[in-house]
Amino acid sequence: MLEYRRFDVLVCDLMLGSPFRVEGLDLVGEARYRVPQLGIVVHTGTPDSDLIDDCRRSGADEVVLKCESMKT
Repeated sequence: MLEYRRFDVLVCDLMLGSPFRVEGLDLVGEARYRVPQLGIVVHTGTPDSDLIDDCRRSGADEVVLKCESMKT
């Protein structure tokens, strides 16, 4: 979709569960490569500082942690 439409921001989870085996970090890296000016926000329930650093290295502008009370 990034090739055919213009977006201002991408918001994605790290664990997408995609049938195409694409996960959040893959998507972030590809989006950053294809559309350098795109705002990228990653949403995750994993409060791991190494994982958050990986998100930023892959191109995420922000990493938002899911609220504990929202987990089921």
